[in-house]
Amino acid sequence: MRLDWSIAEFLPEELYSNMTEAVGAEELEKGGQKVALAVLDDLWADYLANVAELRGGIHWVSWGGRDPLFEFLTRVREIYAEMKARFAEEVADAFRAAVVQDGEIRFPNEEMFERGATWTYLTTDQPFGLLGERILKGLRRRIISRR
Repeated sequence: MRLDWSIAEFLPEELYSNMTEAVGAEELEKGGQKVALAVLDDLWADYLANVAELRGGIHWVSWGGRDPLFEFLTRVREIYAEMKARFAEEVADAFRAAVVQDGEIRFPNEEMFERGATWTYLTTDQPFGLLGERILKGLRRRIISRR
């Protein structure tokens, strides 16, 4: 399978050069695919857990007079940016810990690259409910607070 990216994008130049000399570009890219997919899978699971946790408590920001939807979207963007930054760091760390043996790259925790489960993600286009429901809830709150 041909990918449109190279592991060189995520490794420091010196590390990439040293690994290419030791095992060759093709073997390095093959090892890079395994590492990148494993790291991305772990980080994506963390990202989804963080977004779910944020969503569970985002309603509290309305007590401070702030817009929960704006706060949610802003924080989700920050969480995603953190995930992207961690991706490059963790891929580079995996290659720093790797050793070259018999012309192949060996990673200390090779078993982490073997996946035995499939993730299923449920998403919704209306994380805060339908517009009509939100309006009715707001009206209900105002009527109750006036009593």
